Parts: sequence; structure tokens; C-alpha cells
Amino acid sequence: MASRPLEALIASEQRTVLVRMRSGAELRGKLVTCDEYMNLSLEDAEVLDEGKEPKKIGGVHVKGDNLVFIVLKE
Repeated sequence: MASRPLEALIASEQRTVLVRMRSGAELRGKLVTCDEYMNLSLEDAEVLDEGKEPKKIGGVHVKGDNLVFIVLKE
């Protein structure tokens, strides 16, 4: 397991992650790449709304300063 958050994020590339943004939106997708500012590129992304079917949006870039948290799946 990585000792620093950025190392853990980089180690999770090509895995599914769950992201919550400041707007309250939640995205789930495969992490393609990230940088030192935690800017993320996801593919096969979906927007998750409680009580609704996930909405597929494909590829998306998320700016790191819009993130509240990231859940890394093992």
C-alpha cells in the first residue's frame, strides 16, 4: 500500500474509482491518468444520482480543486 495519497492514486490507474465533486455530483469510472494536482482523466464514466440509473458520460476530465474525495477500489 502506498504511504502517500498521490502515490496511492497513481497506483490505482486503470482501476475503477468513485469521485465526489464539490457540486455534490458523484462520478464512477476507470482512472486513466492523474497528475500532482489530482486532476483526473476517467473513461467509461457514469454520473451517479441516488435513486436513479447511472448516466453514462464516457470520457471526462476532473479538475483536482473540484474534488471532495476519491474512493479507490482494491
